[in-house]
Amino acid sequence: MDTRSLRRLLVLASLAPAPVFAASGMDGLARELADGARAAGLARVAVARLEPAGGRDDGRGEALTEQLTLALVRGGRVQTVERSLLGKLADEMKLDRTGAVAGATDREAKLASADALIVGRYEITEGRVRVYARVVEAQTGIIVAAGGADVADDSSVVLRDAVAAPAAAETDCSAASERVAAVQEDMLDLKARYWAFRRRLGVDETAARADARQTIPDADQRSRYEYALASWTAADEVPPLSGAEVARLNESQARARELVRSCRL
Repeated sequence: MDTRSLRRLLVLASLAPAPVFAASGMDGLARELADGARAAGLARVAVARLEPAGGRDDGRGEALTEQLTLALVRGGRVQTVERSLLGKLADEMKLDRTGAVAGATDREAKLASADALIVGRYEITEGRVRVYARVVEAQTGIIVAAGGADVADDSSVVLRDAVAAPAAAETDCSAASERVAAVQEDMLDLKARYWAFRRRLGVDETAARADARQTIPDADQRSRYEYALASWTAADEVPPLSGAEVARLNESQARARELVRSCRL
């Protein structure tokens, strides 16, 4: 199926009836989507970044996507493909409020090793976040399941100081190594806890190693991160990150990754 056909199917899918809302929040939504995927014979899914219904990015998308991904992994009904391993798909496949795909090649539209893509959006309603999601079969673009959930809005406390500077400053490579190190220093333990928790859920450690290489160029700092990761991995209990912590971590890592890429660190 070509990209144009897939786009057309996804646009038509946006006209589907409103989903029934899950009674138990994100876990209930994940269970509903996973059961629908299994009923359609789809074993491996990837979760695309949830997008704001109004089109304006308010910083909640990454945190909500992470919550849904972890809920799917916890449920164990389907295998969840790590988004960072999907490469270009995760970076370039953007879904607007209609659910249309933009900029995906035929190969990317097949989602590499995933059988289906979970796409969705969210909106803010009376102090809560309402999430809508659909399971789209990779080969046909047909929706096999849909659902919705109301979840608590805990992302309003996301720290914004890391992105307060003008966007143009991101490409300024003066003292880039020191700036990356400063961004990462406060995040080392949080980052280690994040990947230790994902390992415990069965996520391949390849993703953690690739992430460290891309975001922590300083060898000494990377060694300290690896020590923290080993400590958390060996701990009896690894608490999952809250939505606010996930959003904070994502913002800092995006800054670090952009500096590493732009300044060739």
